[in-house]
Amino acid sequence: MKGQWLGEYSGDNEGKILLNIDETRTEYIGTGSLYPHDNNIPYSYVTFIKEKACMYENNHTLKAIAEILPIDPETYQNFSWESIKHHYPLVDSFSKSADIEISLKDDELTINATTDINLQLYCILKKSAGKCLSEVPAKLIRWKDFKNKITEYANGDYVFRGQGIPLALKTSFHRQGRYVLRKYLNQDIKKLHRSLSSITSHFFDINVPDQNGAFINLLQHHGYPTPLLDWTYSPYVAAYFAFREKTINRGDYDNVRVFILNLKKWQLYCPPVMYLDAPFPHLSVMEFITIGNNRAVPQQALTTLTNLDDIERYINLVEQETEDSLLTAIDIPYNQRKEALRELSYMGISAGSLFPGIDGICEELREKYF
Repeated sequence: MKGQWLGEYSGDNEGKILLNIDETRTEYIGTGSLYPHDNNIPYSYVTFIKEKACMYENNHTLKAIAEILPIDPETYQNFSWESIKHHYPLVDSFSKSADIEISLKDDELTINATTDINLQLYCILKKSAGKCLSEVPAKLIRWKDFKNKITEYANGDYVFRGQGIPLALKTSFHRQGRYVLRKYLNQDIKKLHRSLSSITSHFFDINVPDQNGAFINLLQHHGYPTPLLDWTYSPYVAAYFAFREKTINRGDYDNVRVFILNLKKWQLYCPPVMYLDAPFPHLSVMEFITIGNNRAVPQQALTTLTNLDDIERYINLVEQETEDSLLTAIDIPYNQRKEALRELSYMGISAGSLFPGIDGICEELREKYF
């Protein structure tokens, strides 16, 4: 049952549902968002925890009591019904809990639920595809042609991401098989905040959205899994990251990849949502303040934050809805790595400049002498 599940629900009202289930050694932890088609009904945030010892039929069916909270339409935070009911004058009452039964069969999750005010819900959900390799169409060109090609994107409307292997766009949080962001924010981030506050030059107030974002972005740049994905305004910086890793045995991967996202159009179609655990699917472009993060500026960095496991599918859905092209890619042969890194170094793009400090200098000289 572990994974991210999306689909439509029906019953006493209809809408869409996004369900995340994480698995520990002893229990399943689930969080979900229901967003009705009827704008007169509030979005709902649902949580449940179920011990594996209470599972039925070889762990294929579970029954649990889920807590339900309404979501404020202005802040996207979950609150009590009394505090937000003035937004919904046509709704008399709101469910606080539900008896749910979840069954897994052939990669489909079936949910039947009855709330404490006797509302019925039914849905069959598909698991997020979780593709390994990217399905974004890419044009294969030589390094010298790449330098000419990217002049087409020099108007500032685009951002870039370099990857040594053309894996599907996915955050390190989701790549680690984690899905429940509420647990991540309440446990991981708070634990890291306690541990790192004694050694960071700035005390991050993680209750302030800007500083919380800056703190998570700092974690991202130091290797901790996050629901962020790094991008850059510079196609050359992206190319450096694509070629950065020196790999002797690359298997079937003969090329490196630079993704190209039309930032101007994406922000027009999908305005950013600052709240990470939003009650609907989102991919939000952010430029966090660079407190204590001396890598962000030389990397000309910005980031996307998301609650989605399959980012490319979401972008593709937006492209279909808008009938517009938003994401493309360029592949460059890996065997041109030495030439590319030499020329990038002439431009001032190297490990020493992108990673200020001892690590960056050592990496740059290791590349030069070894």
